Amino acid sequence: MPYLEINALSLDYTSGKQITPALRDISFSLEQGLICALTGPSGGGKSSLLNVLSGVIQPTSGSITLAGEPINPKRHQIALVPQSYGLLPWKTAYENILLPETLGRRSVSRETRLEIIESLGLQDLLQRYPHELSGGQCQRVALARAFGMQPDLLLLDEPFSALDVVTCERSRQLFLDLWQRYPTTTLLVTHNPAEATALSSRALVIGGKPGRILCNLSDYEESELRQQLSKAYTYSGYEA
Repeated sequence: MPYLEINALSLDYTSGKQITPALRDISFSLEQGLICALTGPSGGGKSSLLNVLSGVIQPTSGSITLAGEPINPKRHQIALVPQSYGLLPWKTAYENILLPETLGRRSVSRETRLEIIESLGLQDLLQRYPHELSGGQCQRVALARAFGMQPDLLLLDEPFSALDVVTCERSRQLFLDLWQRYPTTTLLVTHNPAEATALSSRALVIGGKPGRILCNLSDYEESELRQQLSKAYTYSGYEA
């Protein structure tokens, strides 16, 4: 049985009498302990899909099961790292890392948390506030918070896109090292084919308006993904 299974999921945004379709008939499954990249042209609904999975918004139709049960953020540990990292500005880095535990969520042991903090190089930054941290440091705090939840599902929305090249490469490697120590079923939104290939064994190319799955790749090469992305941009009305 697949660990994560999405069947015929659709999402519409409603504003007054206006209905804007965002996703249509999204269906796929994912085995436990894999990283799956979500990629494709902007505006295809990739972030919307993460918001549905995290419980931020409800789908218009379709079903989602996690570990054989209907997905439920109150029952399942779902960690979302948004593009802005989602840190509370009035709390220190350490308080942000502890936030899920403070809210009564499942968390790792103190020893494991310290291992996560040290593996991300955050031990000297714990008393700083988000505005005192660089983008790469904020991103690592957000990852420490996410892994500290022992998540059943980890959702990353372009976590490396705002970083400079050197910081981005270092952060990707830190994430991968941490993930290998604490394997977690992960969906990663990225526009970078090289990043997708380096981090994931599965890739879903999402495109069109509303967004649909245009290609489902397993154990793929970067050249294959680039070819499918080119088709997706054409399908979505963009020049690749």
